[in-house]
Amino acid sequence: MPIYSSGYSPAERNPALNMEQQRLLMSNIDLINSQADQILGHRDYFFCQLAFAYCGWAYIAGDGPLHLGHLVLGWKEGSLVETCPECSMPMPIWLFAGSILSGSNCWQGFCLQCNERRTSHSDPSIFSKRMKFAMWARQSFPYEIAEWEEYDGYIFSWGGNGLAPSRKNRLVWRRLADPVTLETLISELASGTLRPAEPVQPKNLDGVSQLKFTRKDGSEMRFP
Repeated sequence: MPIYSSGYSPAERNPALNMEQQRLLMSNIDLINSQADQILGHRDYFFCQLAFAYCGWAYIAGDGPLHLGHLVLGWKEGSLVETCPECSMPMPIWLFAGSILSGSNCWQGFCLQCNERRTSHSDPSIFSKRMKFAMWARQSFPYEIAEWEEYDGYIFSWGGNGLAPSRKNRLVWRRLADPVTLETLISELASGTLRPAEPVQPKNLDGVSQLKFTRKDGSEMRFP
């Protein structure tokens, strides 16, 4: 049996919660697809946390949790879409992991045609492209950012009592959203009682104001 060096994986696993969230997501996938623009355009929806969704690999940084907005981007663009090994229909996936050295990998998703959860593997070249997409998505749309914060502290001094007041710096992490639960998200989308817009602010990595990439069918998708 192959063993995958998968890097990141959730520290706490709750199979019952995972299955419950997966069923809730897939039973409302049509609603989520129809409201994709709302999810991508509101930070509290974009960063809805899913216990079962992540990407993982070893040796280099960039893997970690995949929030709902990351999945929606991947489903629209095609990087997080697989072919069902049973019926050969396209299907969305929510996690993948593997080795950047050998290309060995695995993925998991849900076939809407078979109404079944599927787990399989992809060609190493597909894993590589999928990994690059996930790194781009997670870096471009981070859930939290690190900032240096000044505070009052002390430094050692040879005079007096050995300590002297000093301004110091520490690294703090700041969340960029107050994400809703999946249950709340679906309730608000279904009822139409949407929150006031709070646009997701993508990091401007290359000095480009508008991000774009190409779907598998050749059409372009732009964000925002």
